[in-house]
Amino acid sequence: MNKLNINNWKYFTLGDNEYFKIIKIKNPLTLSNYKFSWTKTKFNHPIISSSGINNGTVNFVIENEKWLNKGNVITIAKDGSIGSCFWQYYEFYANNHIFILKLTEKEMNSFLAFFLCSIISLEKTRYSFGKAWVLKDLLETKILLPQDKKGKPNWLWMESYSKKILNKVREDITKLI
Repeated sequence: MNKLNINNWKYFTLGDNEYFKIIKIKNPLTLSNYKFSWTKTKFNHPIISSSGINNGTVNFVIENEKWLNKGNVITIAKDGSIGSCFWQYYEFYANNHIFILKLTEKEMNSFLAFFLCSIISLEKTRYSFGKAWVLKDLLETKILLPQDKKGKPNWLWMESYSKKILNKVREDITKLI
C-alpha cells in the first residue's frame, strides 16, 4: 500500500460529545466473586478487563443481566495493559479497569473499530504502571483522524481504508497457501 497522506487530517478530542461518548464502568464485576468458564457458550458472556490480549477477555461468566454492557463498542484499558483497545461485538461484563467508547453520530462497526483502535493505541506510550489513564486525561486525549469537507471525522474514509487493509492481508495470506 502507498504511504498514508495525513495532510488533511485533524485532531479530534475523545471528550467531544458531538462524536464520542466515553463511559466509565459504574457497576464493575469483582472477579474474585465468580466461578468462570474458559469457553464461550450461549449462556455466558465475556468479562473484559485491562488485558492486552484475547480482545481484553479474561474469562466468561453467567451473571445478572443488569450489569451487562451492550456490544458494538470499543473498550480501552485504563490501567494494566494501558491503552489496549478492542472492539466488543458481543454484550459483555466489565470490571473497573476499562472505559467504553461509543460513537454518537455513527453506528460503530468492525472497520471503524479497527481504525480507531489503531489510532487510540498510539497513546499507550504516554501512560505506564505509575500513571494510569484516568477519565479526565482520556476525555482530553486528541487523536488525529481524517476529516470530511465539513471538518467532521470522515467515517466513510476510515471504513474504506480498513477494508482495503483487510483485503490486502487476505490477498497476502492467499498467496501463501
